[in-house]
Amino acid sequence: MRGAGLAALVDHCGASLTHLSLTDCPQLGDWVLRRCLYASPKLTHLNLSRCPQVGDALIETLAAQCPLLRKLELSGCIQVSDRGVVRIARSSPHLEYIALDRPISVRGGEQLTDSSCSALGEYCPNLRVVSLAGNSALTDAGVQWMASRCAQLARLDLTGAIGLTDATCAALGAGCPELRVLRINGVKGISDVGLRLLAAGCAKLELLHAANLYLVSDGSNRDFGLEGLRAIASRCPELQDLNLSGCFQLQERALVAIGASCPALRRLSLQACPEVTLAAGTAVLKGCQKLTRLDISGVRRCDDRMLRAVAKHGVAITQLVVAGCDRVGDAGLRYLAGARADQLELLDFSGCRLISDAGINALCDAFQRPKLAHLVLADCPLITQDPIARLAFACPQLLTLSVHGCRVSARVLQSLSSSWPFGELHLPPAGTQTGSNTHVGVFPAPRAKDRRYVAEFCTLWAAAATIQVLGVS
Repeated sequence: MRGAGLAALVDHCGASLTHLSLTDCPQLGDWVLRRCLYASPKLTHLNLSRCPQVGDALIETLAAQCPLLRKLELSGCIQVSDRGVVRIARSSPHLEYIALDRPISVRGGEQLTDSSCSALGEYCPNLRVVSLAGNSALTDAGVQWMASRCAQLARLDLTGAIGLTDATCAALGAGCPELRVLRINGVKGISDVGLRLLAAGCAKLELLHAANLYLVSDGSNRDFGLEGLRAIASRCPELQDLNLSGCFQLQERALVAIGASCPALRRLSLQACPEVTLAAGTAVLKGCQKLTRLDISGVRRCDDRMLRAVAKHGVAITQLVVAGCDRVGDAGLRYLAGARADQLELLDFSGCRLISDAGINALCDAFQRPKLAHLVLADCPLITQDPIARLAFACPQLLTLSVHGCRVSARVLQSLSSSWPFGELHLPPAGTQTGSNTHVGVFPAPRAKDRRYVAEFCTLWAAAATIQVLGVS
């Protein structure tokens, strides 16, 4: 689509158009985008994410032509500056959702500052969802102003806003009692004090992503009150999703508190928290009976005993990531297979160099009605082609089977690939070195989940029809 067709469409239907999504359409010229806006005065929902041609001039046209706007998505539109955001804020008093996140690793473009935050707070009091990820020029002052004016704020993404400190958490705790989702990954100025201040006013918090917060500690025993994650655990009982990846000071106290006070927790990431203990993991598994995903990759102390705890207490676990845990071996996999084989949907053992054919064979032996869709065995050099051949028969619904660094030949993978009809075979290019970082194995084909669902439905329908025929005869 280059523009003429879209222009004709909005000319005909624009008067009644309320929702328009043009995500990932860099080929559309400025003229056709303006035509869409001029023709659609009733527009309430607009998505222009990852359209690099969008800049302040177009946003000013949007502000002038679409005063009923309630949801605006400009993710990845790096040419939009404070000027455009201020203009749209002033013209859109009904705005409830705005996404202004930028790719963190991409340099260039405009950086939003406190002017944008202040304008959103001043003119858009009904805001419920704000995404400002990747805007490293923000400071506490802008977020404080927005938090003090937007009492209905429920979701906020400040990932990569490296200029923020505990003062931001204090403002959110004081002004945003409805906050349910907060992402502050990489905001290194936030410490235990900030988390305590956040917990004091945001008791409805359901998702907290606080990866790579180096100042967050394991907590200490204090008579006058709880700090950091212990405060979060005690004040936020509805917490369901917690990402603490890279918080390397975590060991035991904070996680024991989470296990004791967060029974609704469903997802927990402790990636690259090397000192997390067995007691901490066991406390979480015992206390969080709804936990479905656990990521303990890079935990140095993770061994077969940790997997035994998962097998014993992880009654709802469906996704387990233990990548890089070089103390995990076949014994741990046997524990897991014996208790949880048929409920697991994702297993990632990348870099678990002690796992061998015996562990994978134990998994195959335990399968009865497997749900496993993703199995990652990259850089497990003791695994050979024999258990992989067994997997082809024991687990034909696999979408992902990564065997880079295993002793499995391309010829074997080619011969087995037909056993996984919803995956695509990836082989290393000719001449690629064995140690090269490349995908080897079977990986999901386009719309693999949908195709697998249709196939399963057809199988069940055919079985039901057969049963009915037998009943009639």
